[in-house]
Amino acid sequence: MKVFRALFAILLLFILIYAFKGYLNNSSFVFWNDSSSSSSTLSMSSGSSASTTESGLNFSDNIASTTLGDIKKFDASSLYTPNRDKLPPIIGENNTESKDGRLTDDGVFFNTNIERGLQSMNPLKRNSVLDRSAEIKLNDMFSNQYFEHVSPNGSSVSDVANAVGYKFLVIGENLALGNFAGDAKVVAAWMASPGHRENILDKRYTEMGIAVGYGMYKGRMQWLAVQHFARPMSSCPSPNSVLKDRIAKDKEDLTFRETDITSMKKIVDSMSATDTGFESTVSSYNALVNDYNNKLKILKAEITNYNSQVNNFNSCLDAVTTSV
Repeated sequence: MKVFRALFAILLLFILIYAFKGYLNNSSFVFWNDSSSSSSTLSMSSGSSASTTESGLNFSDNIASTTLGDIKKFDASSLYTPNRDKLPPIIGENNTESKDGRLTDDGVFFNTNIERGLQSMNPLKRNSVLDRSAEIKLNDMFSNQYFEHVSPNGSSVSDVANAVGYKFLVIGENLALGNFAGDAKVVAAWMASPGHRENILDKRYTEMGIAVGYGMYKGRMQWLAVQHFARPMSSCPSPNSVLKDRIAKDKEDLTFRETDITSMKKIVDSMSATDTGFESTVSSYNALVNDYNNKLKILKAEITNYNSQVNNFNSCLDAVTTSV
């Protein structure tokens, strides 16, 4: 019996050794789950996979166009000049060589405003720059021996005013030649001529310049008188030139920004969501877009403001040049 037990023990020892050897050579562990009698296998991987959870990427598609419509043009060449500067000038009845009835610029100015006052109109203001343009016209007529609203070289009252730097909305001219018996008489002669009367009583004019002189005209001594009537451009609010320049610069800046955005968008489109740096690239792209759109809103507001100024100026100009 003892011998049998010894042999059984040796056999059991060999079985255990064999089983343990097979255990060491196995590549996986099999666990038995007593509660469900199911098995699970755990395996080792040579690499590891990172989480691919996306973080709500924001691909902005609202890159607004920089085509914002043309800014309305303010063109000074379209300013209205009354065609009454083509009227035939007044020539005094007394064309003899006499200095009787001297003319004075102050007297002509005073009597002109008397005529406006009789019509319940506001008086004209004396303007030194218009005085200068009237004096240039007076001297030019004496020097070149002509008596016309348009000089031999083709210049008119508007050209003379521009030459002396007077910016106007409307402008007109009255001329007189002869030996009138005083300031009131020359103004009365203008008032007796329908076109010249319209210049004196034109409510669009707010300022006046005057020049009178006595000199040789075509072989005899004569008086010449010049009236320049005008309304300065400053009476209508001109569009802000600084704002217009800023709009041009801002439009140019947006053009460069749009180029940068387009380039960045191509980079984003070429990347995969799993690429390193993808989210930071997207963030940079969206920051460019947001900044662009903010700048665009500012530019649109600037253009709206400028165009409003242009509309106000044009409305003022229309009111000035169409109402007599």
